[in-house]
Amino acid sequence: MRVPLFLTWPRWLQPLSFAFVSAITLGPVVLLKDRSLLANPSFVNHERIHFRQQLELLFLPFFLWYVLEFLLRLTYHRNFHTAYRHICFEREAYAHQDDPHYLQNRKPFSFLAYLFANRKKRLPKGPSPV
Repeated sequence: MRVPLFLTWPRWLQPLSFAFVSAITLGPVVLLKDRSLLANPSFVNHERIHFRQQLELLFLPFFLWYVLEFLLRLTYHRNFHTAYRHICFEREAYAHQDDPHYLQNRKPFSFLAYLFANRKKRLPKGPSPV
């Protein structure tokens, strides 16, 4: 079995999801809204980076940290999308999602470099919030 395991998002969960969420990595399982996302190597690599981050923090601390950091950044930025894109886990994943060899060369706890790094230099490019 290749880790993580990619599964389609259950229909009963779709009403509970946010519009911008196309997938969520929960330990060794990635729930996808659309199976066609698997054709995008950057997307798959992004989710695999999140899996590695979760392994390093033993899963539960990862989720607690993720939510806490999001809430702190939301308080600071006052914008949902901007707060999400500034979470250190997301910054690392977006910065390296196009590098197919990143996980082979990645040092443990690399996300820490994105916690206090200069946001303007390292903030991944993406669509501006609406």
